[in-house]
Amino acid sequence: GRADVRLTHEQQRILSHKIEPGQTVKIMAFAGTGKTSTLVKYAEKFSELKFLYLTFNKAVAEKGKMVFPRNVTCKTFHSLAFGSIGRQYKEKGKLNFSKMSVYSISFLLQNREGQSLFVRGKTVSQTLGNFFSSSDEEICEEHVPLWFKNTHGNMQQVSPQEKRINVEEAKEIWHNMKKLDGDAEKKYKMTCDGYLKLWQLSKPQLSGYHAIFVDEAQDCTPAIMDIVQSQNCGKILVGDPHQQIYTFRGAVNTLYLVPHTHVYYLTQSFRFGPEIAYVGATILDVCKGIRSKTLLGG
Repeated sequence: GRADVRLTHEQQRILSHKIEPGQTVKIMAFAGTGKTSTLVKYAEKFSELKFLYLTFNKAVAEKGKMVFPRNVTCKTFHSLAFGSIGRQYKEKGKLNFSKMSVYSISFLLQNREGQSLFVRGKTVSQTLGNFFSSSDEEICEEHVPLWFKNTHGNMQQVSPQEKRINVEEAKEIWHNMKKLDGDAEKKYKMTCDGYLKLWQLSKPQLSGYHAIFVDEAQDCTPAIMDIVQSQNCGKILVGDPHQQIYTFRGAVNTLYLVPHTHVYYLTQSFRFGPEIAYVGATILDVCKGIRSKTLLGG
């Protein structure tokens, strides 16, 4: 957003709310409505408060360091998780910065009966991914995908027996990924999503801040939201409810699911005039059934 823009009524409403411990404030911000400039103004107004600005994207966090005042610390979720957990795996040479490939997982499978190993490797990989995204403590059948693509390229349902095998295999891999002691096998490397999950399970308390800004909150997995929600300080979640659909377990957009104490909207766009706003609002209305909040042009 542009810092020189006159504040809209919506922005003024947000700036008149001083965040208190335990509050969860949601800011539903449509594209181009100046969400970053609103947060910058918010931090400037409440300069006596210390804020932690969290995002997934490293470039966004770096940009944040340039635009936010000194009472805001900008970090990515992964950098916090790395400092707390990931670093230990890096020091032991047990960190893989990319995801574990299906190919490497298919080599690690213990049960080599029945299903094609590459197909099983893929479903085990998805099982681990679903578990890492979830807020759950243990891998269970709920994390196993319902469907898989067989060797002929057709979609097939995962059988109950195959589900059980997937859970066993994923648990075995996860168990070995976590190992840090002397007998830790190097072929089972920890991944970024893995140490983020371990960080969530460690129930971290991000102390020293009055409030946390979570940017692009619609991209937060249940694992990340579990960390955010368990903080005692105030929380300000900013996101675009139309940008992302998180479909694991049929959950649509984490922003809608998280309980809040207050909700505000940023609907006035600085990127275009009223004519395009009308077209955009009409498309939202028809495609998503969103009539209550109209996108306004600047």
